[in-house]
Amino acid sequence: MPARFLHKMLEEAPMLSGCWLYETPQGVFRIEWTRIGTRSCFAVIFEQDLLGCYDTATAALTALVQGETPKPRCGLNIQRLNLPQSVVSWTFCPAADDSNRSPSLRQAFALQAAAMMRESDASAPPKQALHPGASP
Repeated sequence: MPARFLHKMLEEAPMLSGCWLYETPQGVFRIEWTRIGTRSCFAVIFEQDLLGCYDTATAALTALVQGETPKPRCGLNIQRLNLPQSVVSWTFCPAADDSNRSPSLRQAFALQAAAMMRESDASAPPKQALHPGASP
């Protein structure tokens, strides 16, 4: 596939259902389109560790290769792996349903969704408090 087509796929990936995989001797990285709460995003995952969620697959890949994601729990230094900076070297795989995810990864997505809900509640205008004697 031409590189231009693959980069266009990255930006339009919410239409796709699946993930990009890159296998290293230390484990497998994934950039996966998912829904967390009501938000669509691209999750960066190493083995079963959620390393962050991004608005586009390009942003997810850039954050990963530039070392802007958290380290996995195992302490792996991602920048030393020299991960490809283009998905041309990654493998696209069709989506699997959520039941194939480990409980720890499902929990990480649930925690991310809760954090996003708190952030959206915090950015919403405060609700008008009723006067103690007023009725709703």
